[in-house]
Amino acid sequence: MTTTLKVNNLKKFYTIKKLFKEPKQVKALNDVSFSLRKNKTLGVVGESGCGKSTLAKALLQLEAPTSGSIEINGINVNDVNKNKFRSTIQMIFQDPYNSLNPRKKAW
Repeated sequence: MTTTLKVNNLKKFYTIKKLFKEPKQVKALNDVSFSLRKNKTLGVVGESGCGKSTLAKALLQLEAPTSGSIEINGINVNDVNKNKFRSTIQMIFQDPYNSLNPRKKAW
């Protein structure tokens, strides 16, 4: 089976300036790597603030990663038009019955 989604060494750091005298760096994602094959499901679980939403935003290209790569079907998502990419992917929230677009296929 071929790999549909591949994430390599994904990092997302935020710099916070307002709360501290000197800028402080927060590591939301630090060296995340995984691969997912077609027709398989991946569950991401963890406590509040551990980076689940940041990972989802990075996968959807809503947040630019600090470093690392994301490939879908062997294509680096940074190499495709963001508007075209976003029309082919959809996030499924905890209540999928009220958040899925019925005109799109989930595969």
